Amino acid sequence: MVKKIVAKVVKSSKKSYDKMSKNERKVAIAKDVIANLHVLKIRSDYGYVVTDNDNDYDVGSLLSFGITPKQIAQKAKVECSVCARGAMMLCKIDKFNNFDFGGVESIGCINQENTFEALQDAFSDDELREIEYAFEYNWSDIDSDNDRLRAIMQNIIDHNGKFKPTVEYTVS
Repeated sequence: MVKKIVAKVVKSSKKSYDKMSKNERKVAIAKDVIANLHVLKIRSDYGYVVTDNDNDYDVGSLLSFGITPKQIAQKAKVECSVCARGAMMLCKIDKFNNFDFGGVESIGCINQENTFEALQDAFSDDELREIEYAFEYNWSDIDSDNDRLRAIMQNIIDHNGKFKPTVEYTVS
């Protein structure tokens, strides 16, 4: 069965992040990624989570000057290139301000370990690897990186927080 998705208006949850179940958190993050696809620079480039070759942001210095993780994520969302994991991480931090960037020296140095740390209260490491694998390889028949990410996030929403990579999607 192939599911066709079209652009949808995504309603956000009124419940605070801390009161959500893991599956509710997954759905909330997926909805926010879809809502932010117009600003995110999505790219399929295995091995890099968040990349900004021109302006690495020294996260430690920014935090010491009182700049919040939310503000850092907002800037990175529009200036950095991100893969599926990076998009999920930045959207979660921006929407819920729920990560302190501990151990991240600069935005240009965000890796898969950092995304796991940021998203582990919703996704397991295996789930994140499965999402990334679908984004990078399995769902490559969806040509556009943005469309592929939209399809993956819609899959998570449609299945109440469970990513089911065997359910095929098309984007129009």
